[in-house]
Amino acid sequence: RLGSYTGEPLISTGSGAKVNQLAAGIKNRLKPSTVVLAAGHQRIYIAVKAAIQAGRFLREDKGATGDELKVPAVAIVPRMEEFAPRFSEKGELDRARVGMRLECVDITETLTKPVMEGAEPGEELPPPWEVE
Repeated sequence: RLGSYTGEPLISTGSGAKVNQLAAGIKNRLKPSTVVLAAGHQRIYIAVKAAIQAGRFLREDKGATGDELKVPAVAIVPRMEEFAPRFSEKGELDRARVGMRLECVDITETLTKPVMEGAEPGEELPPPWEVE
């Protein structure tokens, strides 16, 4: 499933004020996965933060409240990405930039208890912070 994303990737913002907008974009494109491209430490940080927030939005959409919102809902698969060079003012090509390609995958359905001895199908795991 990874690497098979064929849609238009999202481009991370450099503005911390737009994290929720990017998170909403990730959440809306997440079935089953989406890609966010980012170059520069600030944009990569915002992209990761938005992916985590998108997971919270997914949980809220499914009716989760309180501690249930802390359960991870999005897996992030980072990869290095080389961005095409741009033309400078002198008409020359700038050198290629390296950034991150963050593939975001919805894992809300995978965090349920597998059918084991004595477990009922569909029974959910307790939150990770309650496991002994």
